[in-house]
Amino acid sequence: PTALYQSTASLTNWVVGLLLLTAFTTLLVGGIDLFYEASVATASDSTLATLGVTMILFGVGALLSYLVCGIVFLVWVHRTTSNGHALGGNGLTSPGWAVVFWFIPILNLFRPYQSLRDVYRVSLGRNSPGSLETVAVPGFFGAWWTFWVVSSILGRIESRLPRLEADTSVVMVVSILSTLSTLAAAYFCIQVVRNCSQIQDEHYQASMGQAEGASPYSPQAQI
Repeated sequence: PTALYQSTASLTNWVVGLLLLTAFTTLLVGGIDLFYEASVATASDSTLATLGVTMILFGVGALLSYLVCGIVFLVWVHRTTSNGHALGGNGLTSPGWAVVFWFIPILNLFRPYQSLRDVYRVSLGRNSPGSLETVAVPGFFGAWWTFWVVSSILGRIESRLPRLEADTSVVMVVSILSTLSTLAAAYFCIQVVRNCSQIQDEHYQASMGQAEGASPYSPQAQI
């Protein structure tokens, strides 16, 4: 069946809001974590215990915001990819696989980026055979994916440092780099989400202006 176009405008607002919330909680937890590591040698046991409880509480909040943001973002990926097909995309990844690729080891290092990059190219109206590879994408696409991969790797390293009994200074450096890369990934992801949503709506509206009777348009589609 032919894919129906559904605007991602309202869904994009949700993704952006959740990305900002996730960035805020990441920054907050990172700051508390750094303060804890810097206080280990001098603070009293009661102070460290209080900081530990605070870290756990804010950590749970950050995890919940991260999970909700991830779910809504994948819904956005599915709908955006479906819109790419509705706009006449040839050879695009299916919406289902565009989501599944995020969970397959090794493939999740590059396939989600490639899928969304091709959707962006199609959304520009460049969907004739052989034309996709010639369309350049904005620099924030590459920046988003680079920082996302780096933050994922640093997050895994950071989670293993306590078991390795690493030096406090090493833990602090990795924690800072992990937090900064996560914030950068969130910032550039917002650019990607907003830009994709905008150009898809512009492309669809332009095509509707040229020919009536195109696929039904839902400007305020619900999640």
